[in-house]
Amino acid sequence: MRLADPVEIAVVLRLGRPFAVVADEVADRVRAVLGDDTLAVDVTVADVGAGGAVAP
Repeated sequence: MRLADPVEIAVVLRLGRPFAVVADEVADRVRAVLGDDTLAVDVTVADVGAGGAVAP
């Protein structure tokens, strides 16, 4: 299956790891779930927490 439109996803991150690395990992996992390693995935960092649990 091939999706025509890019996928957009927003995430909430904790401080500690570089945002770009986490965004790339999220995009890779989305591609794996959808079975299309060429799919455009736009990852938005919607919020950042200092650590510990992040509220939904």
